[in-house]
Amino acid sequence: MIRNLYIYILIALIVSSCGIPKEYSHRNIQVQEFYKVDSAVQVEGKKNVNLNRKTFIKDTVLNNIIDSVLVNNYRVLIAIKTVEKFEQSVKQSKAANIPELNFQVNAERDNFSDNSLNGKQGFNLENSLGQNYVEDYIAGLTLNWQPDIWLKNKNRKKAAIALWFKENEILKKLKLDLVKNTILTYYEIAAINQKLEIANSNLAFGDSILKVVKVKKEFGDASELDVQQAQLQRLVIERSIFAFKDSLSINYNLMKLLLGNPDAHLQVVAELEDFKFEKNLTLGTPKDLLKTNPNVKKEGYGFEENLSMLKIANANRYPNINLGVAAGFNSFNSGNWLVAPSSIFSSAIGSFVQPIFNRRKLKTDYNIAKINLEQSSLKINKELLNTTIEVSNKTNTYASLNLIIENNKEQVELLQDALKNANLLYKEGITDYLQVLIVQQQKLAVEINLLDVRKAMIEAYINIYTSMGYTL
Repeated sequence: MIRNLYIYILIALIVSSCGIPKEYSHRNIQVQEFYKVDSAVQVEGKKNVNLNRKTFIKDTVLNNIIDSVLVNNYRVLIAIKTVEKFEQSVKQSKAANIPELNFQVNAERDNFSDNSLNGKQGFNLENSLGQNYVEDYIAGLTLNWQPDIWLKNKNRKKAAIALWFKENEILKKLKLDLVKNTILTYYEIAAINQKLEIANSNLAFGDSILKVVKVKKEFGDASELDVQQAQLQRLVIERSIFAFKDSLSINYNLMKLLLGNPDAHLQVVAELEDFKFEKNLTLGTPKDLLKTNPNVKKEGYGFEENLSMLKIANANRYPNINLGVAAGFNSFNSGNWLVAPSSIFSSAIGSFVQPIFNRRKLKTDYNIAKINLEQSSLKINKELLNTTIEVSNKTNTYASLNLIIENNKEQVELLQDALKNANLLYKEGITDYLQVLIVQQQKLAVEINLLDVRKAMIEAYINIYTSMGYTL
């Protein structure tokens, strides 16, 4: 029997040489050589994207908030538990080649009827046994083992490890998104605070102009229309202050949500100008994304998982070999159940099962596994392309916003001087209030726009780093 089993194993090993096609054993990666960015942006040289987050964010308060978010955010805590579950699967897969050992105790009593095969109308065991029932008692160990000839257990372990790494990349992507959202929310609050300062300053200026208009009206140098326009401008500014305060409250609550603490006490005193940028972003090449971007790495591990699953599906078409042994105590009388050596028994079994016709299940599983693997390769290329374009776009946006900020600064300076001049000319009666109003509105709009551009620049900058997977 054992010799025949060896023959079956030898035949199976010969069959196993028909593995999966070679074209499915490697990833078909298509990656651009360089990012498509404007010539004004430095992209060559050793990339600085692996700078630690605290290296390019100088704000201690913000860094402390981010640290708290990464520890206390509920989405992170839930994702960590998911990773822990997959880690348990990895541990289980590492023990797959260990034989299964069980201890069992069974007690059975079979009362047979008179009309049964063992009853009076049959073998009439009652005459020989002196009773109309049969008892059976067994206690022992059973050991079963399936040799991993086709490396199914090995590939299951590889698949489990790949899935665990995949979940870790999902966790990293979640953390990167939370870091980005925390930074953007923090500087959104800073921007709103500055907008409130600008609006309050303009409101104070409007109040002073309104007093001047009313005085000039008393002397007949201004009309009721001038007074109404000044009052209307004040109401417009006051309305924007209400909107800014409402937005400020919403963003503070959003920050508390990120922190996972509704009672968190936050006080943002930073200004957008406090955020320090790298003057020259050195991005490296898109090929680096294979090692740094969590989305790309996630799909890479997905490919490894599906490659292992394809090998398992292929191995399922080969024979299954099972070996088992059992030993213990067995008796039909409870009185001598555990008496040695007369109640000791042992048994051994070996089986060889070759699937032949399985309603096309094995072939379908194999073909689906091939399709899943092909999809994985496409997903890697999709994420590479998406991220490459995103980094290129954000880098170009970052460079353009630098120019826009300088332009806005000049506008603000010009309008500040223009408003002073318009105010003086109006007080001297050389110009009418309409000119003052126009300049004031332009100045308010440009100052608010400058803050929005600064905030957009921070967002573009952070998106570059999160897309490339910087160190948390």
